[in-house]
Amino acid sequence: MAKNIKYVPSGGLLLSEEKDMKKLSKLAKEGWMLESFEKLSYKLIKSEPEDIEYCVDYNEDKDDWNEYISLFENSDWEYICSYEGYHFFKAPKGTKPIYTDKETLSLKYEKQYKLMKKSIIGTVVLILACILGIGFISMLNNGSNTLRGLKIVLSSGVGAGIGILIPFIICAVIAYKKIEN
Repeated sequence: MAKNIKYVPSGGLLLSEEKDMKKLSKLAKEGWMLESFEKLSYKLIKSEPEDIEYCVDYNEDKDDWNEYISLFENSDWEYICSYEGYHFFKAPKGTKPIYTDKETLSLKYEKQYKLMKKSIIGTVVLILACILGIGFISMLNNGSNTLRGLKIVLSSGVGAGIGILIPFIICAVIAYKKIEN
């Protein structure tokens, strides 16, 4: 069964969306169809080769789910799977693209920009909480091994938060630039 499943890494849904979709289309011609997106990789299953195109859209709104899917299917785009607000579709080669003008494409990236802003704010709050915790523990300064251990954990949280914050900022800048273009 494992020979019928293949995992292909994603270059990042915001960073290399077009390149990823072309790669998936090429693999579909070889008989590897997208089944799902899992932890920064595409899960493909072996099937009959197809000459298709893939696209991904971002939409967090779950209230109009049926209307949202119908909009795509009325344009000959078939829903495949979703992952945290990202939705994958396929259509026969030559199907009219979902986004045909700058205005609608800009709206797509505006949604992603808002998501990155939320992620940045959440990460900054986490970093500040860790810094405040370190400061509080430093004020206590009673030599307790438990407090020293907690200070190390919080210091690690600051480092990890900064490590996470940098990619979020890069993605937000990329999304913002795509909105402007």
